[in-house]
Amino acid sequence: MHHKNLTLLLIASSASSGNKMKVSITYKDNKKDKVKVSVTFDDLWSGDVTLARVIYPFLKKYRKRYDTHKGYMGYPAEFAPDPLREEGPDNPDKFNEWLECLDKMIYSFEWISKKRGWDGPAEKEYFKETEKLLKPYKTELQKLAKEDDKRFKALDKGGALNSLEWDRRSEIVLPVLLAYEPKFEAHRKQLQEGIDLFAKHFASFWL
Repeated sequence: MHHKNLTLLLIASSASSGNKMKVSITYKDNKKDKVKVSVTFDDLWSGDVTLARVIYPFLKKYRKRYDTHKGYMGYPAEFAPDPLREEGPDNPDKFNEWLECLDKMIYSFEWISKKRGWDGPAEKEYFKETEKLLKPYKTELQKLAKEDDKRFKALDKGGALNSLEWDRRSEIVLPVLLAYEPKFEAHRKQLQEGIDLFAKHFASFWL
């Protein structure tokens, strides 16, 4: 009897522990599939990244089938023309829109799985600008950090204090944050769009 085997190994978020999330699926003809899933604590720490690391390679392979098996891959009915009407401008075949949806899903899950953040490419430049902006305030921030240490050590158990250093740091970088926030928000929406499309068409991933 022919057996198809698929084993996926996903490295957990924390490399220091050496733990791995393991997913093993064995497909058996005319028998019940054998499924084993092992989830570690580290996988829960950044659950979005953990799941994206599994979903992204699946989507990538699924999307590739449309390039290698043109004409043989199905797609959701909502993208197909009404079979009871003549195909045309008022009843178009929107196959390419389905491919665009898949590409949007792939971008979202690839970004999250590899970059582990949501703010997008602009984040790198943002940190460069904030580091440059904070440099002249290094001495002041160091003094506030020492003051914070004294305040926190003197704090009664169960109490809470804000960080003077963090408050001052946030005040200094606020203009840069406000300038970059629209770019961050636009990228978050782009990622969310791909995730929402994945959820919407979840039942469509079959051959």
